[in-house]
Amino acid sequence: MTLDVKASSEGIGHGRVLAELEAIFQSAEFERSPVMRRLLAFLVRTTLAGGGDELKAYAVAVDGLGRDPDFDSQSDSYPRVQVGRLRKMLDSYYAQAQSRDGVRLHIRTGGYRVHFTQADGDNAAKSPSHATDGAASLTAIAAPADASAAAVSWRSGLTRVRMLWGIVILALLAFAIALTWWLGTDAPKSTRPAPVLEIRRISSVGSPDAAALARRVEALLSVALHRSWIVRVTTPETNGVGKSSLPPTYRLTGQVNAGPGYNGRRLFLTLWDLDQGAQLWSETVQLPDDDSGLGDLMSPVVSTLIRPFGVIATDQRAKRPSGERSTYACLLDYDRYFRDRDPALQERIRSCVSEALQREPLNASALAAASFLEFDFAIGGGTPEAHRRGADLARRAVAADPYNADAQVADARAAFIAGQCGRGKDIANRAIALNQYDPDNLGLLGFLLFQCDDPEAETLLERARALDNELPPFYTVAQLLALIEKGRTDEALHIAETIRAPGEGMSGQYELVSVIAAAARGDPAAARQHWQRIVAVRKVKSEDPDAILSQYFYSPRFRAKVLRYFEQQGVTQPAGPQAH
Repeated sequence: MTLDVKASSEGIGHGRVLAELEAIFQSAEFERSPVMRRLLAFLVRTTLAGGGDELKAYAVAVDGLGRDPDFDSQSDSYPRVQVGRLRKMLDSYYAQAQSRDGVRLHIRTGGYRVHFTQADGDNAAKSPSHATDGAASLTAIAAPADASAAAVSWRSGLTRVRMLWGIVILALLAFAIALTWWLGTDAPKSTRPAPVLEIRRISSVGSPDAAALARRVEALLSVALHRSWIVRVTTPETNGVGKSSLPPTYRLTGQVNAGPGYNGRRLFLTLWDLDQGAQLWSETVQLPDDDSGLGDLMSPVVSTLIRPFGVIATDQRAKRPSGERSTYACLLDYDRYFRDRDPALQERIRSCVSEALQREPLNASALAAASFLEFDFAIGGGTPEAHRRGADLARRAVAADPYNADAQVADARAAFIAGQCGRGKDIANRAIALNQYDPDNLGLLGFLLFQCDDPEAETLLERARALDNELPPFYTVAQLLALIEKGRTDEALHIAETIRAPGEGMSGQYELVSVIAAAARGDPAAARQHWQRIVAVRKVKSEDPDAILSQYFYSPRFRAKVLRYFEQQGVTQPAGPQAH
C-alpha cells in the first residue's frame, strides 16, 4: 500500500510546484543568490515530502543553509533572519512577475513551511506573507426578494453543509484507522527515513591533554559524519540543539587514553546497535603526537561508518525488509547496482528511483542516481538523448541541493562525458570538499580525471582504494595503466591480483583488468583470451575494438591510449589511422 503523494497538502500537483520553483530560480534576484536558492529548494522539498509543519530552526540552518552540526538554534537567529529575507524576496518576485500557471509559493510569518496557493486568472493571493491559516474569502451576493424564502434556503443549505461535513469526518476517520493499521503492520513502508546516529561525548583517561584531545576528536566526528545521507547525526543534549525527533538507531561512544603509562595516545570507538542492544563495531586508533595529521588519520574510521558499503549501510541492508520502497532503501539498492551492475537489478532500480522522485522530486541524491542511470550504457544505451537526460538530471540535482556531494559528482560526470575536462575538474573538487569519505565517488572522479590525462587522477584512485579495496574493477583499469606508464609494473600486478572476481554485470570490466595484467606479465596469449571474453559479452554489434571499449570509456583519446597498449602487447591487431 502506498499513499498518494503526487499533490501538495493544498491540492496542487508537485509538477506545477516544481515548474514554478524553476521559474523563480531563473529570475535575476534569485540567480544572484545561491544561498536563497538552496534554502527555498530545501523548504519546498521538505514541504512536498510532508514535513513542512515540523520544520525547526536547527534543520533549516544545518540542512537548508549549510551551517555546521553544532549550530545553536536557541542563541543564533540566523535561520529566522534568512527565511525572513527569503520571504521578502518571494514577495518582491511576485510583485514584478506573474506566476507560471497561477501557482504561488509563499512562507507565512512565524513558520518555515512553504504554502502553495492557486490564484484565479490575474487575482493572485494578496500579501501572501501575512495570509492566515483557514482564512476564506467571502463574495457578497444580492439579497433575495423574499426574506422568508431566503431563510428557508439558508437553513436547507446549512443542513447540506452539516451533512457534507459529517461525510468528510467519517471518511477521514476511516482513513486514519486504515493508516494506523497499515503503519502497525510489517508491510514495507515508503517513507522510512535514514537511521539516526547519536554521538556521545568522548570520555578521557590520563593527562589533561587527553581531555582536550577527546574534544577535538568529538568535534571532528560530529562534522565528518554529517557529510553523508547514510545516517543522520544527533547528540544527546536536551536543549534541542542537534536533537532528532526520532529515537537513535545507533550510538557511537569513545574514549581517549593519553599520558604516562598509556603507551602513547589512543582512541577507542564503539558503535552500538540500539535496536538489538549489542555492539556492532569497534576500532582502536593510535593517535599522532600532535593534531596536524588527526584528520587524515580519522578518515578511514569515518569512511567505515558512513560510506555506501560501510558498517551502518551494510547493517541497514540486512535489517530492512525485502521489497521496501522507501527512498532510503532505494538509494541503498542503487549503490549496490552502481558497484555490481547486476542486470537482474536494472528494472527494480529504475522503478524505485522513479518512485522516489515522485515522492521527493527535490531529493538531490535520488536525482543524481537517476542521472547515472541515463549515462549507464546498459540502461541508457550510450545515446546522445540519454546523455542529455542525464546531464539535465544532474543539473536539477545541483539546483535542488548544491551542498550535496552526490549531486556535484553527477554534474562532474556529465561535464567529463561532454568533454569539458576543466569544468569537470572544478566540480569534482567541490564534490570532494563536501564529502572526502566516499570511496565510490572518489574512485569515479579519479577514473574520470584519468581519462582527461589529469595528474591528480592517480592520487584520487589511491585514496579511494585505501578507503575500500572492494571498489568496482573499472576504476582499477585506470590505476593499472597509470602505474605501468610509470614503470611500476609490480605494483600494478599486485593490485590486479587482489581484485575479487565480480558477477555478470562487471565481467567485462574485470576482463579488461585481466587483459592489462596478463600483458604486463608478458603473456600475450592469456591477454588475447581475456580480450575474446570481452568481445563475447559486448553490448554493441560491432567487433571494432574502439566500439567495444566505448561501453566502458567515454573518452576517444583514452580509448586510443588503451588500444595502443593492447596493440603493442600483441593483444589486438593494429587498426587504421582513423581509429586514433
